[in-house]
Amino acid sequence: MEIHHGFGVDRVLGFRFGFAGLDPASGYEPIGLDPAMVRDIHMRAGTVLGTSRGPRDPSGIAGERRRSFCVSSARSIQG
Repeated sequence: MEIHHGFGVDRVLGFRFGFAGLDPASGYEPIGLDPAMVRDIHMRAGTVLGTSRGPRDPSGIAGERRRSFCVSSARSIQG
């Protein structure tokens, strides 16, 4: 919520299943992470976005998704 209230970022996307969600071939659509959705996230067990294993082709991950969602900045946050 700090990114929303402290920095004025109005749209945050969470990509499902780790780097698999960044690969357009996976078919996973991102989830909007607004203040209402993450307000009590620390009270939930497990992961909200999911996880994945296995290698991913770097050429298909970042570029295509950034262009298709007009992403100006991307950060990898791991827990």
